[in-house]
Amino acid sequence: MKRVILGIVFIILTFISVTFAVSAILLNSNKILNSFSIISVDNASNVYSVNFEKVKTAEYYDVLVYNEKNIPIYSKSIYKNNIQMTLDNIEYDSKYKIVIYAYNKLGDSIGVHNPYVFTYTEPTFDLNNSLVLKDNEDYKLQIKGKLNKKDYIIRIL
Repeated sequence: MKRVILGIVFIILTFISVTFAVSAILLNSNKILNSFSIISVDNASNVYSVNFEKVKTAEYYDVLVYNEKNIPIYSKSIYKNNIQMTLDNIEYDSKYKIVIYAYNKLGDSIGVHNPYVFTYTEPTFDLNNSLVLKDNEDYKLQIKGKLNKKDYIIRIL
């Protein structure tokens, strides 16, 4: 009989403790940050459009771009789950990483689940990564090789 009573008391205590734990989680659920991911990254020229999952409890997001030496080259705080950023100071054939942090009301943060890593290999017209031809400069198109074959080089000077 004592075993049955101890079993019932144990079940009741377990039920009460689980009820308190679930209640505490539900009451604080508006403060807990959930994991999130980058959905897409598109670029046109040096303008990058980044879309990521919305974090229900996030007050704002910090978007950072790091170079291959882990030095931040771009930083901005935003309040929505997408951003268009112009990265004028990136260099050809260098690696970069886009990281996003979500912050809640308490100042707690969580980083994006899948930071976006890319190598900048867009074609440019000069050493400063400019994709725009300017009116006040003269350009010369130089083609080396035979155009009827596939061994030619096109240079803009």
